[in-house]
Amino acid sequence: MKFRRKLGVLAVAAVAAASLAAVATAGTASAAGNPARLRLTGQCGEFLDLTERTAGTLIVTLTIPSADPSEVWSLTASEQQYGAVTGSRLGSPVSITPTPLPALAFLPAEGGFSTTGNFDDAPGLTHGIIYTATRTSPTPLTCSNEGFWTNPGNGVSPPAAQNPAGRPDSSPVLTGANEADRGTHVVAFQFDQEMLSTATGMPALSRFGVTVNGTTRAVTAVSVTDDNPPNKAVVSLTLAGAVLPLNGTVTVQYRQPLLASDPQLQDLESNVVASFAPFSVSVF
Repeated sequence: MKFRRKLGVLAVAAVAAASLAAVATAGTASAAGNPARLRLTGQCGEFLDLTERTAGTLIVTLTIPSADPSEVWSLTASEQQYGAVTGSRLGSPVSITPTPLPALAFLPAEGGFSTTGNFDDAPGLTHGIIYTATRTSPTPLTCSNEGFWTNPGNGVSPPAAQNPAGRPDSSPVLTGANEADRGTHVVAFQFDQEMLSTATGMPALSRFGVTVNGTTRAVTAVSVTDDNPPNKAVVSLTLAGAVLPLNGTVTVQYRQPLLASDPQLQDLESNVVASFAPFSVSVF
């Protein structure tokens, strides 16, 4: 389809096995005496420090207080990026352990087990840092938390106002890019972020309304294709019969299910798409 050529080669993205929604609620936060540092205290008393000492570089440090160097700790962590303005999710979570965030090591000068890594802090992005630290000896203990940092702009300055208010992820919205290719059975339209492509994200066909030249056309199939990058999703509807002849018009609408448990359009973190009124689709 022309639509796919215009937006780039599409590839079906796998849904991350570990959902960010499963991470524990963030702890308390403070500036910790440093206007360019955000400190979050986790459920085990550990500290997640997000700092910008050099413009364009985010320093992430995790410290678990301890006086016992014989403790055995393991760490898993990931980074999820969001658009700082829209809050839309950009791509899938990316593992940041052991690179650029190394394994936890006992550092007496830091007061316990600690690790630190540097991240590119590009303008217009919000970084979500999510971790789970597990102690296996001498007694089991699991600590998890998440923190968010938005690049405040050029130069070294405090984090943007939305830190650490919470996860910035927003529901998918239409980008305005859409297409129906004359002579085919497919109508496609784009959302601003990746979306769930499993059965849970596939609404009943009756939730869509399509007209061709003012006449309702049955929808026989729906699919979601993620394009990562640039971190967008295309929803394709297959219609009963070819789209239309010359000089025709196509409209599409979506009605969100009444029950939250019903399959519906949503992003990878279960933020659902709101109903939208009929809109005109570009025909080629």
